[in-house]
Amino acid sequence: MATLIEISTLSLWCVVVILIICSGFFSGSETGMMAINRYRLQHRARKKHRASVRVMRLLSRPDQLLGVILIGNTFANILASAVMTMLSVRLFGAVGIVISTITLTFVVLVFAEVMPKTVAALYPERVSYAVAGVLSALLKVMYPFVWLINGVANGVLGLFQIRVEGRQQERLSRDELRGMIDGESSQLSRRDQHMLVGVLDLERMTVNDAMLPRGQIDAIDISRPWPEVLILLKKTFRMNMLVVQGDLNRPLGVLPVRRVIQSVLEGQFNKQQLIAMLKPVHFIPEGVLVGQQLEQFRQQQYRMGLVTDEYGDVLGLLSLEDIVDEIIGEVMQEQPLPHQDVLPQADGSFRVCGEANIRELNRNFGWQLPDTGPNTLNGLIIEYLETIPDSPVSVRLGGLKIEVIEWQEHKIDWVIVYPA
Repeated sequence: MATLIEISTLSLWCVVVILIICSGFFSGSETGMMAINRYRLQHRARKKHRASVRVMRLLSRPDQLLGVILIGNTFANILASAVMTMLSVRLFGAVGIVISTITLTFVVLVFAEVMPKTVAALYPERVSYAVAGVLSALLKVMYPFVWLINGVANGVLGLFQIRVEGRQQERLSRDELRGMIDGESSQLSRRDQHMLVGVLDLERMTVNDAMLPRGQIDAIDISRPWPEVLILLKKTFRMNMLVVQGDLNRPLGVLPVRRVIQSVLEGQFNKQQLIAMLKPVHFIPEGVLVGQQLEQFRQQQYRMGLVTDEYGDVLGLLSLEDIVDEIIGEVMQEQPLPHQDVLPQADGSFRVCGEANIRELNRNFGWQLPDTGPNTLNGLIIEYLETIPDSPVSVRLGGLKIEVIEWQEHKIDWVIVYPA
């Protein structure tokens, strides 16, 4: 039997190259396995994708996976170091030990660490799927060694109250999920991103943010002359209209317009029929989260309600359509007309009504106006100035220059917004 010294130099070089390749394989496998998208992997595994199922099985016990990878990587590096030292001594004598140490360190770092780990980090799925079969086979072959090493390691970890078994994958928080959806690396279209972010916003958005403000509510006042009521019914595009007695704080009910429009057009509709068809009015306390109110709509089977303050005064109107608009945008507008609150100007600026909703402005124009306080542009500017202006004034909010041009004693009517 030939001794180790009798092995040819060429054979030893081949052994070193093979060991470096093995070391790079294990290094890349570790990075690829740890960097793979777990949620995409779970989705594919549920669809019985064979490679995904194999990777999921390996990742279910990370201690065993890392054990087989590190055993293989350590063995390859140590054996490569021994063989390289033998070659260097054979070629250069005693100084070959220094040469082999420097050379092998450089080669291992570049070809067995940096390069394979970079590739695995860039293409974790491809690498993980490619190496999963080999790692599964090695785990079966090397299981006694893996079991022994993991037993010792897990025992030591147990002294520090670190448990390996029984740990579940950490769940994403709402903000983390928002970052994944709305991030630059997301493969979703901008419209889909806005919709999904809108769903997440429901859990922190209040009804005050989504409601139609009191000043914009179109209501039927039955104390008005009946011909005026009929004209309003003929012109409206709304599916349901609030019916009041003289004032919004005296609501009588909700009229389902779709059920009466034919009678209105034929001139066969009267006030008694209107009152008989009214549905009860539901009241919503201000500050309720939109997600909670959506559940109330579903459980109690109604589609709109009046938002009231602590004194019972009506602040606005919230409908199921308003919540849908917050999620998917203004695609279900009941009035197919141009946005009357925002008028583009020739110089690129916008003439904006003071009652315009801040969230709608941000969503429709990509602005970044603060939306955690007042709901309207009028309220935002007055809060910032801490007074109602009595002369033209300019402010900068959300990176936008806003110039107040029309106002009354109690509110701001119109402003000019100059986008950055």
